[in-house]
Amino acid sequence: MNLISFSADYGLSAVCPQLTECFLAMQPLPAQHQLGSYEVRQYHAALSAVELLTLNEYKSNLAALRELDSVFSSAQAPGLYRWVLPALKHWCKLDLAQACRLFTEHLSEYPADTAVLFMLHQCQFFAGRTHELPKSITPACNQPPTTSPFLSHHLAIQAFAWVEARRYIDARELAENALAIDPRNVYAIHAMAHALHEQGAFSQVRDFLQDCKAIWQDHAAMGMHVGWHLAMAYYECQQEQQAYVAFQDFYAMKPSFFAKQDLDAVGFLWRARLQHPKLHTCLAPLWDDLAISWLGSIGASTSYLHRIHAALAFTATEQPKLIEKLLSECDEMGFDTLTHRTGILVLKGLLEFALDNPVACQRALRSSRPYWDLLGGSHAQRELLDITLNACDTHLAATA
Repeated sequence: MNLISFSADYGLSAVCPQLTECFLAMQPLPAQHQLGSYEVRQYHAALSAVELLTLNEYKSNLAALRELDSVFSSAQAPGLYRWVLPALKHWCKLDLAQACRLFTEHLSEYPADTAVLFMLHQCQFFAGRTHELPKSITPACNQPPTTSPFLSHHLAIQAFAWVEARRYIDARELAENALAIDPRNVYAIHAMAHALHEQGAFSQVRDFLQDCKAIWQDHAAMGMHVGWHLAMAYYECQQEQQAYVAFQDFYAMKPSFFAKQDLDAVGFLWRARLQHPKLHTCLAPLWDDLAISWLGSIGASTSYLHRIHAALAFTATEQPKLIEKLLSECDEMGFDTLTHRTGILVLKGLLEFALDNPVACQRALRSSRPYWDLLGGSHAQRELLDITLNACDTHLAATA
């Protein structure tokens, strides 16, 4: 990609197209010492900061702030970073509403800046506001130039946001268009899987992901999550053996015992625990390992979605005291009042579930349900709460 082919609308994405492609494809960024100009090193620092921020831990936020301060020495953000640098620093400090507002300001000026669109998308995803992307960006950003070398990525980001806005037909069309441009775009594959999942088209999810498995299965950032979608598709199609194999396949992608990529494992196992005892029996021993890996989220996680998954692992291993400890470490820092209250209420409901108090669990989950979107993640990930609520309903109906 040649810089001179880019118009001003491309903003930061044009600083180093090779870095932009790595970032949008969720591939590892090259080491900073391999870079050339100071401008490229600044851009690398901004992208690295986003990667750290998406880990959703207080210490990674501090590391992101150090990364930015190491390159941007002046208090005044230069040129293209007028809005992006303060946005990233607000994100580091968990002022997510202001961060999103500043990213949106930048996109008003540079509507074809796909790298910053992805930053906004990631920030909104963390803040539980993914569904707001369609209305928070300008018409020009919604309709990127067809000449953009990042068009496939731009459309894939939009497709996932449209899923969360419950615009499934639009989302599928955007994902199809993204894949027509670049069939190896894993984020577009991911968006299509989510759109089909939300429509209950699990046989289509299964067939689609099997057909393109060679593309996504070795992807370091997304392979495990897309593998979860395949396992879930088999599970929902009542193909128990294939679901078991698909789970083992994606769980094997975890790079180490303590790697924090267990959202998907918890998501699959919790469903099996409540809905499919026979399948769960084969996998239940994994809960002990998962509970150990989730211990690190106590007092460290900046995400209620992550805290909820930790609580489910502690419930499955009959350790309600760990949920009590998790609750004791939760404060309002980085959350608006409603999100914090919702997160606390959900965790208290899960504690009641762990203590075998289905009435109290049902009450907490049902009263918090209108606000679950605020907890972050996707609809598909938050289905665990509906499944838990349904389990309470079923139990209480059977014992009435």
